[in-house]
Amino acid sequence: MKKFLSTLLVTMLVSHFGSSPLLANQLVEEKLSADSIEQAIDAKLMSNYPDGKFHADRPVTRAQLASILVKAFKLERLANTMPNPAPVPNLKDVPSSHWAAKDIQTVIRTKVMTGYRPSEFFPEEKVNRAEGFAIFANAYIPFDYADSTIAETLLQYPDADKIPTWARKAIVTALQQKFINVSNLGYLNPLSPMTRGDLAHALSQYLAQQSQPQYPARKS
Repeated sequence: MKKFLSTLLVTMLVSHFGSSPLLANQLVEEKLSADSIEQAIDAKLMSNYPDGKFHADRPVTRAQLASILVKAFKLERLANTMPNPAPVPNLKDVPSSHWAAKDIQTVIRTKVMTGYRPSEFFPEEKVNRAEGFAIFANAYIPFDYADSTIAETLLQYPDADKIPTWARKAIVTALQQKFINVSNLGYLNPLSPMTRGDLAHALSQYLAQQSQPQYPARKS
């Protein structure tokens, strides 16, 4: 029912502001963003700050991303069942007292994330959109696309050349699964910081999949 009402409101906005497409698009984007945030909060994957606001424009750190992905994709269970988990190095910048220490170990064990250096994770480093969405797709399990498919898919986006080589396959997975909130002009903005709003969007798309039988949950 909530989804139906949301869709109806978006349709009404487009109809009402049809003579001003830029304003209509802005209002639709704001409504969809608010819905994504609400879904992420309802699923207890993200939460508001102590001031009661979500602060969708704030950037996401590597530690925050790791913690949210562990919850969203149940990576701790995967780490305990996969046959060859990755070894966790002694991370000098992630002491056992760090609030996300356990989650960081889990994303490393499941090969969803790695450290920047053998003994450092850089937990407070902000991730850009290319990194964040590629890591999100890694947690989802990226599809093994042919190089020609990757090139053809990314050709549609004017700034796709800014995506690091290592992230291209995972970004295509993220695009195919609609995890990435692409701009109205078709820009991916891969080097811009990944915001909490961006992550909420990806989570809402993933949650929508999980409610449909044709999208099975992540398997180990």
